[in-house]
Amino acid sequence: MPTFVEPPESSGSGYSEGDDPSFGTITATSKVSLPDGTNSAPSLTNTGDTNTGIYFPAANNVGITADGTLIVDVRATGVNITGGINVSGTITGDTSLTLDSTTLTTAELGVLDGVTAGDAAGGKALVLDSNKDLNDTNEVIRALRIDTFGVGVGPSMVSGQILASNDITAFSSDKRLKTNIVPIQDPLSKLSTISGYTYRWNIDKCNQVGFKPVDIPEVGVLAQEINEVLPEAIKPAPFDRDKDGNSASGDNYLTVQYEKIVPLLIECIKAQQSQIDELKVCLSKLK
Repeated sequence: MPTFVEPPESSGSGYSEGDDPSFGTITATSKVSLPDGTNSAPSLTNTGDTNTGIYFPAANNVGITADGTLIVDVRATGVNITGGINVSGTITGDTSLTLDSTTLTTAELGVLDGVTAGDAAGGKALVLDSNKDLNDTNEVIRALRIDTFGVGVGPSMVSGQILASNDITAFSSDKRLKTNIVPIQDPLSKLSTISGYTYRWNIDKCNQVGFKPVDIPEVGVLAQEINEVLPEAIKPAPFDRDKDGNSASGDNYLTVQYEKIVPLLIECIKAQQSQIDELKVCLSKLK
């Protein structure tokens, strides 16, 4: 059975707006009507903190204010929040997330949970910062997939392409970190079995296996030829790698690390120079 606590006696005409009576616990069987209030003077507030509480800015609209500032704005169309949101649990949704007027669908956000993501439209971005500044060089993002990437320059929006306005420095070549150092043997015979080609990609075949190159004239070498003489320069094609580093298609598509062909070319030039020097000696003897 609900109980009713009798309020203190009024002056005889009842209570009106502006009065400040004190009540005990109130249990209502129907509703409690409150004035609209404002963000600086909410209609439901706490004694001694009169600019923090709940008020009603308009029809179908509830506001939560703190220190005279509207923080949570609840409307029939949704909830607007001013300031940051700290979450210790899980945020679950089934439609989309809008950041700075840019909408990301759940398919586009799916990659965050390790599931297959859809194709994100150009210009959309989501920045993740696990409670620390990503400028901290000690912070590591363990796994990140980016469709197109620009460093110091805008991205090309071509899938899988990286553009940089300056040098890209990687790996190491310090002699002190190497062992079993042996010159490349028979460089000229190796070079004679490989060729340089101009070509175009077979776009239909590429699309079938998930490779999306730009359809323009190209120049390069063939991975199978390089693999015969310099297998150290061959790696699995990135588009064909699964999460464990194996061939996703089972066909083991290959790619060439072109910079690793340079040592072979250096040894070929040296070998040819040795031949030239020997021929010079022979010619000098014939004179």
